[in-house]
Amino acid sequence: MADPVAQPVWAGMQEGSLATRVKVQYLEVDGAQTVANAETFLASLVQTRCDLILTVGEAPSGAVRATAARFPSARFVAFGPAEATSNVSVVDSSDPETVRRSARDLVTGLSPAVD
Repeated sequence: MADPVAQPVWAGMQEGSLATRVKVQYLEVDGAQTVANAETFLASLVQTRCDLILTVGEAPSGAVRATAARFPSARFVAFGPAEATSNVSVVDSSDPETVRRSARDLVTGLSPAVD
């Protein structure tokens, strides 16, 4: 995890998964950390039917806008600098505790309600 924001995001995802049994994965962009490479990677996540894609880092966050435009039914959350759109939310990544809680809440929100 080269980006310091990645650790609290991953910790929050794991907490949410433990609480709800929602499956989470930590995956890195393979190869060069470029926006073009990240776009291909994000598109592959959409095509494997990920319900929610969280991005951290310069290349993935830079790629999220173009990828989200290509896949308007997919849901993205960028931790760090990105532009919010109809299917992209942006979380301020300056406070690790807020980042962790946000990631946890996003994962727990994926769990179906129990009656």
